[in-house]
Amino acid sequence: MGLFSASRTQVATYLLGVCPFSIAFLVFLNASVSFVVTDLIGRDKGVGDAVGNLGFADELVALVACPLWGLLSDRIGVRTVCFIGYIIIGIALFLFVQAKNVYPELLLGRLFFSLGAAAASTMVTAILPTMSFVDEPGNSNGNAIGGRRYNGHVQAPSIASEATITPYNYQSNQSVGDSQQHQTAKAVITDSSSKIAGFVGMATGCGALVALSIFLPLPARFQKAGVEPGPALQYSYYIVGAISLLLAGVCLIGLNGLKSESKKGFRFMLHGRDSDNNTRSVRDTMFSTLGLLYRALLAGFTRKDIFIGYVGGFVARASSVGISLFVPLLVNAAFLSSGLCAPAQALGEPAGLPDIKRRCPRAYVVAAELTGVSQLVALLCAPLFGYWSSRLANKSIPLMFAAVAGIIGYPLFATRFDPHDDNKGARGIAFLAVGLIGISQIGAIVCSLGILSSGVLKQQYEVDRGNTASDNSTPAANDTSESAPLLSSNTGNKGTDTKLTELKGSIAGIYSFYGGAGILILTKAGGVLFDQVTTAAPFYMMASFNGLLLLATITMSLLQLKFHTQIYNVNGTVDAANDLITGQSVATTFRGPSAVTYDFGKNVAGLVSFNISQVAGSGESFIGISFTESNLWISSEGCDSTADAGIDQALWWSVEPDGYYAAEKQYQRGGFRYLNVYHNTTGNVTLTDLTIYYTAIPHYTEDQLAAGIQTGYFHCEDEQINRVWYAGAYTNEICTIDPTTGNSLIYLGVVNSTSNITEPLPWYNNYTISNGSAVLTDGGKRDRLVWPGDILISQPGIFVSSYDMEMLRDSLDSLLVLQNSSGALPYAGRPFGTALPIWSFTYHLHSLTDINDYYLYTGNETYLMQNWDTYKLALNFSLSFVDESGMANVTTSADWLRFGMGGHNIEANSILYYNLNQAIALANHLNDTSEFTKSWPAIAEKVKASANEALWDSERNLYRDNDTQPLTDLHPQDGNAWAILSNLTLNTERAINISQALQARWGPYGAPAPEAGETVSPFVSGFELQAHYIAGRPEAAINLIKLMWGDFMLEDPRMTNSTFIEGYSTNGDLHYAPYNNDPRISHAHGWATGPTSTLTFFAAGLQVTSAAGKTWLIEPQLGGLQNVEAGYKTKVGSFSSRVAAMEGGGLNVTFSTPPGTSGTVRLRYSGGLGSLTVTNLEDQSSSTSRDLAQGLSKRQLSSDEMEARVVSVDGLEGGNYTVILELSN
Repeated sequence: MGLFSASRTQVATYLLGVCPFSIAFLVFLNASVSFVVTDLIGRDKGVGDAVGNLGFADELVALVACPLWGLLSDRIGVRTVCFIGYIIIGIALFLFVQAKNVYPELLLGRLFFSLGAAAASTMVTAILPTMSFVDEPGNSNGNAIGGRRYNGHVQAPSIASEATITPYNYQSNQSVGDSQQHQTAKAVITDSSSKIAGFVGMATGCGALVALSIFLPLPARFQKAGVEPGPALQYSYYIVGAISLLLAGVCLIGLNGLKSESKKGFRFMLHGRDSDNNTRSVRDTMFSTLGLLYRALLAGFTRKDIFIGYVGGFVARASSVGISLFVPLLVNAAFLSSGLCAPAQALGEPAGLPDIKRRCPRAYVVAAELTGVSQLVALLCAPLFGYWSSRLANKSIPLMFAAVAGIIGYPLFATRFDPHDDNKGARGIAFLAVGLIGISQIGAIVCSLGILSSGVLKQQYEVDRGNTASDNSTPAANDTSESAPLLSSNTGNKGTDTKLTELKGSIAGIYSFYGGAGILILTKAGGVLFDQVTTAAPFYMMASFNGLLLLATITMSLLQLKFHTQIYNVNGTVDAANDLITGQSVATTFRGPSAVTYDFGKNVAGLVSFNISQVAGSGESFIGISFTESNLWISSEGCDSTADAGIDQALWWSVEPDGYYAAEKQYQRGGFRYLNVYHNTTGNVTLTDLTIYYTAIPHYTEDQLAAGIQTGYFHCEDEQINRVWYAGAYTNEICTIDPTTGNSLIYLGVVNSTSNITEPLPWYNNYTISNGSAVLTDGGKRDRLVWPGDILISQPGIFVSSYDMEMLRDSLDSLLVLQNSSGALPYAGRPFGTALPIWSFTYHLHSLTDINDYYLYTGNETYLMQNWDTYKLALNFSLSFVDESGMANVTTSADWLRFGMGGHNIEANSILYYNLNQAIALANHLNDTSEFTKSWPAIAEKVKASANEALWDSERNLYRDNDTQPLTDLHPQDGNAWAILSNLTLNTERAINISQALQARWGPYGAPAPEAGETVSPFVSGFELQAHYIAGRPEAAINLIKLMWGDFMLEDPRMTNSTFIEGYSTNGDLHYAPYNNDPRISHAHGWATGPTSTLTFFAAGLQVTSAAGKTWLIEPQLGGLQNVEAGYKTKVGSFSSRVAAMEGGGLNVTFSTPPGTSGTVRLRYSGGLGSLTVTNLEDQSSSTSRDLAQGLSKRQLSSDEMEARVVSVDGLEGGNYTVILELSN
């Protein structure tokens, strides 16, 4: 039906049946209940109290019933709940007029009616999303909707949202061939939902008119025919009840086959099915069902649109009480206080509600006129609000307008109403005020319903596209294409969101719950304040409710700007360029050739989409989009680069009016701070809703992202250090991608650094590089491949920040599966590791360290055992390179792109020594006493002794790069840092000397890596940081973090202000010596995140020393910081430490480790005597004190250092402790 996705029968049943009669029956009962009390039961005293109590009980039941009906509809379907609801209403109406007393019979009848009414009203909201237009991921032929092809890039439309980056797991399943079809999406979900919500508002208003004009006059017509008042009332109830029963049947037939209602029914109520289609137990199904309600409630705190919908529902329902109850009450009170009504005693009758018309007929008429005008205005404005909302990019603007109308209208009516008919001016203002109140009420209803429905449907579409892509990307078992999986695995996409359409009933129930809460609060609190304070009190309450709604909508609109910070540059003529990032309703128009560059203020990742509303001019019009991480490479020609030469193509679309365009999944850009929008043709193009769907860390649901995925934290008094820690964590998130979107490397071996490329190159991120739902790569923009060297730095950072170990396991598996029969492990994962015959001695060993670290952080014994043979085979392959010198003789040059790797290299042999010692520890743990493992200790000692003898340069206090004759003057950063890290150094003094020598070489932009030319390598500097701490020089580490990562990599304006660069020049240029193509440099590279784990492990001193922290070490080194605290979680529990510097060099350390673990506290200090106090906070009687002068040896260090001392307390059980080190001068 164009606007609707449902059939004509379904739409007619909904708009002409469910919507109007959900209100009509309620209005009829509320308006006639007092006559039931008086005419049928015969009660003539306390009628008002009885009616009020019945209404209050009704709302209490509805408050509980609405969420439960909504929840139930998610299991048995909205059609079934509608049927049950109207059956209950019909039966309740029959029973209601059989009551002989108010309590308990009439009360029970009212409560029974409330159950049915709650079901009917909740389904109005729940069914709305099934009516709205929602385009499926593919057309009837299974092909996705596509956009026009231009310049080698094919774009496909997605679903619109407001101008914000939304962290949905957005995927696209379009293929290049299918996408060559040209179709533009002429309708989007938000427009459809808003328009239909307008019809819903109008239909519900008509329902009230049906009740007032048809149902309520029925008793009078029966009386006119000679029936007594009591039976006349009963007959009327029978007729209305029969209509409800008839409507139940209509719903059962008319709503059959609604979308997203499959696999719902009574058979699923007690026995649901899990994701593998296995039948669940009753208990599991019960908890799963309750989980739906929880997720619906949580959605209000995690999704802007759902939150606004809930708040709007609260205000909308409360406003209905404001109009129907408090407007007549205030009018009546004003007439009474003015002496315009006869007192009840004068009539000799009680002051019940049925008597108001007889006691004060003019007040009754005026109240009816005012409420009638309010409802008429609401009825007329309902479709207007729907249409207005559908035309705006920011759907909250009409809701803001409605809230402002309420803020003005309610106080205006309360303060300016005058009961005297001759005061025409005041009466006119009163009518104006109730008109504003009507606008406020219907605006809140229509807009909140529309926003709520569009929020549900937008999320459904995004998950649908993601699931379709995921399904379509699974190749057959014999598939050898690039998308074939590396390993057989049953790991699903754990990040797929539960579709909100599957929660639509629960969401509708929560929506009604908030509405019922609004009614109860206004009824009870407003009533008390009306009687005891001022008759204007309820109206001021409603004004405040609308004020809260206005504040909420403004706040949510501002929150959507979290990434869109500013316009960086405008070229040519662009009208209202800022509107694309502010969410305002005015669109952005590009006039002739023109462009805008938007600055997100941080590095982001995702898929771009936008709407075109108007195109003016002759010929085709084109819109282009390009991306850059650094402002250095903003260009009208294209993006920054992913190839060894040239730049990447921009994405181009041929656009038409009322079109929606989006990049295909393979064109998601994994890293960019700047987004450039181009119009390169004559004429004018008006663009709206420029959106980025966030695609990093795709395996987390939106709820998880909103709640925060970090399981670890770090804080100190230096905010720059804190920024560095969290920027490292964020960099690793940017580098975590959908494994089906790896770099396809289409120019590998074709384009190199010497190629002369004059035209922008195509690029594709569509290669399957691992199994699982996410994979850790080297960089977000490039290479988008798995590299073992990068994991070496990233894995510890992820361990202390998000503990995303399943993703890391899948990443490691993608490397291990490529091991060849000799034992060699790949230089990198697919496709690089399979396309080029390159092997790296060091990266081969890094894979082994990665396995060790994974076991250390997870304690996954099964994984270690499964890969132990792989590990031994790989290590023994490395040992085959050890020659008569006792050192490994490296025969390949591949490494981290340093120059001159080969021979008896200090970096390679330090890493080999490091791995040998790890292997010895693992073999002991596994009780492996094979001949291979028995040989490792002797080989390790020989490597250490030989390297120190052959490569140590005592004059420079550094190791030479190799022993090639004549002796080289190259003293590499990597080898010397690794010598300390691996404990290859002969003694502590040598480690300190190396640390000092490395520091002495620092330049204004960081630590140089001369083995790669004039290069600063954040990768190698990450190892240098650890070396300074291990050498007992934490001040050097802190200073290097601030110099490199803080002052330069975060605060330099050419950087992303959020992630860390791959490498740069010692003179501060963004030139990385191993590359000739500067735009290729990655500004979000996981190997640059060393400070994140280093600060936790060393500054806070929080280290695990065996499987997942079964044993641990607390050894903080503040390095000039005064206060440091950190924490993280493993499978055995939570670890945390808080360290504060004390006068005289002492320390106050509070730490917590899980029960069942054990560990050591080790504190370094310099000079003086003192004492150490260890207090178990769970048993303070166990405090012990020790004289530090006893049993400690002194070691004379260099003249630049003070005497270094260490005190340890071993054998502590897991728990909460305070350790105080006090020193005397």
